[in-house]
Amino acid sequence: MSKNKLCTASLAAILAFSTISATAVHATEGSISTATTVKGADVAYKAALEDAAALTYANDKNVTFSSYDAVTYLARANYPVAKNYYDTYYKAVEKAVSNNFEGFYSLGVYEKTIVALRAIGKDATNVAGINLVERMLNEATSLKEKIC
Repeated sequence: MSKNKLCTASLAAILAFSTISATAVHATEGSISTATTVKGADVAYKAALEDAAALTYANDKNVTFSSYDAVTYLARANYPVAKNYYDTYYKAVEKAVSNNFEGFYSLGVYEKTIVALRAIGKDATNVAGINLVERMLNEATSLKEKIC
């Protein structure tokens, strides 16, 4: 395999693995419940979702920049959170971006942050005037150049 093909394959693998959690958040109640055929499975599923969301929220009430997984999960589950929960998360992301991307140490963090912002209805292409999607792609290109 040529060096260029190896670099392209490496970058593709990195980007694919950094989006695995994005795939997981696209499951919907309808797609899961139609896969269950046992009577009462819908009720059990909804109870399990509610319990998991309650536990997630209880463990992450003081939302920070690194709460992207909890924010995504709670938003996708439509779990009732404190009135300012998502605004606090968004402000934490803005602060991290403004502080020279403090905490953005991997492509996975960019990806999870972008997915979380999308889950709460925010635009990841304009966070404190910065396009996080473009920034992630630039970081991926930079990583490719370092590998190759």
